[in-house]
Amino acid sequence: MADRFSDLSMKLMNRYGVGEGKEVILVVNEKGSKTLKDVGFAEGTWRLEKVNILSKMGDHYFVKIGPHSFTLPKSEVESIHRYNTDVTTR
Repeated sequence: MADRFSDLSMKLMNRYGVGEGKEVILVVNEKGSKTLKDVGFAEGTWRLEKVNILSKMGDHYFVKIGPHSFTLPKSEVESIHRYNTDVTTR
C-alpha cells in the first residue's frame, strides 16, 4: 500500500499507459490462471480485459476489474497490453 501514499508511482505508471483509469489486457501464465480461479474467475482464465493496474507492491500488482480488486504476483503475469486508441485501420 506504500505506493498509494505517494503519487510518484502513479505518475510513472500513467506515463507508461497503466494505472487507475487506464485499462489494459493482462495475460497470465499457468500459475496465474490457477490464482485467478482461486479468486473467483472461471477455470482456464488466461486473459483479463479492462484491467486497471492500481499499484505495484513489491512482487505483486494490485489490480481492479469492475468492482473487484485483488493482488496478482508479477511472476504470474506473462504480458500487459495497452488498448491503443491511436491506431487507425488501413
